Amino acid sequence: MKTPTRTLTIEDFNPNGKVRPASAASLIRLKGRWLKDAGFHSGAQVAVSNPSAGIIELRVCSPVRIDASFFTAIQRLDAVLK
Repeated sequence: MKTPTRTLTIEDFNPNGKVRPASAASLIRLKGRWLKDAGFHSGAQVAVSNPSAGIIELRVCSPVRIDASFFTAIQRLDAVLK
């Protein structure tokens, strides 16, 4: 299922909590029901890659949660094939 595009703000991240003129790193917060709807369930591991400047790819790598509708579709397909 494709979810709508989101616009997020990149934040400064200072692990020590101190305010500095130049931050130590950047931070993007991803949260919300839309993540679960997109297949990113709590507890899953995510592979993050940076194929080129300005692009980040997130892919669920383990575990993959299968929705109950998947089994219903498989049963229907099996019934048709028999």
